[in-house]
Amino acid sequence: MIKVVFFDWIGTLAHPDPDRHELIAQVATELGIRLSPQQLIKGIHMAESLVPTGAPPRWREGKDEAPFIRWWGVLSAEAGVQMPRKVMLEITKRASSQAKSARWVLYDDTLPAMKTLKEWGLVLGLISNIIVGKAGVGLESYLDLVVTFKEVGADKGADQNDIGHDGVSQLASFFRGMNN
Repeated sequence: MIKVVFFDWIGTLAHPDPDRHELIAQVATELGIRLSPQQLIKGIHMAESLVPTGAPPRWREGKDEAPFIRWWGVLSAEAGVQMPRKVMLEITKRASSQAKSARWVLYDDTLPAMKTLKEWGLVLGLISNIIVGKAGVGLESYLDLVVTFKEVGADKGADQNDIGHDGVSQLASFFRGMNN
């Protein structure tokens, strides 16, 4: 019997506004490069699944550039575009900066689905590779637990056997508390 359901954040419950493909196209246009947002969607998804550490929101000054260049290599091949390394990194840097101020928008079916699942008596959790506060997005009354992949000792997409002891302990403590 299912008692608990965990959701991912981006692309499952919510999306940023502007969305990633729109933001990257906008930044590229500012640099004189025309990229269609539609052209980018599949490439972004492919790049994020193959090189998640290279996604622009993870950019920090002084960080190793290699994962970002690999991320762009996947995106470029999928979207059929080529750009110099310097341009890839500048788009990454600017998109990262602008992504920090993006607002989160719930999908139309998110709240009705959460309401139904709570009515069924399920415990609902959110696990994400970014820190997502519950406040201000309308999920406060539905989510019982919010954790990041870092808190459970794994990278997004990691095999369940890679989840660290501390993360398993945190989740186990939560579930033990539910049963008492």
